[in-house]
Amino acid sequence: MRRLLLLCALLLSLFLSGCSSKEEGPKPIEKSYFYFSGKAKDVKISIDNGVKFGVIASKKSVYSIDAGEHVMEIYRNNQMILKYEFVFEKDKVKEIVLQ
Repeated sequence: MRRLLLLCALLLSLFLSGCSSKEEGPKPIEKSYFYFSGKAKDVKISIDNGVKFGVIASKKSVYSIDAGEHVMEIYRNNQMILKYEFVFEKDKVKEIVLQ
C-alpha cells in the first residue's frame, strides 16, 4: 500500500510538472534602421506627420524606426523636396540618399 501511494505521488508530481502556463508578455517592437547620405545641409525630415528634425548624413548616424510602412517628408530650407512611403523591414538598414 505504501508503495502504491509513493507511486501515485510520483506520477502526480510528474503530471503536474508538465502542466505549466506560459505567460506571454507584450511582443517586442520590431525595429528597422536607416541613415542618410549625400547633402544634408539645411535638411529636416518628418515621419508620419511627426515633428520635423534635422539630420546628419553619415553611416555613423543611424536612426531607428518601427518596422513597417512609414511616410517620410524631407524638407530643405523649409520646402518639401520629397514625400515618399518607405517600407522598413525588420533588422534591416536602409540608406536614404539626399541630393
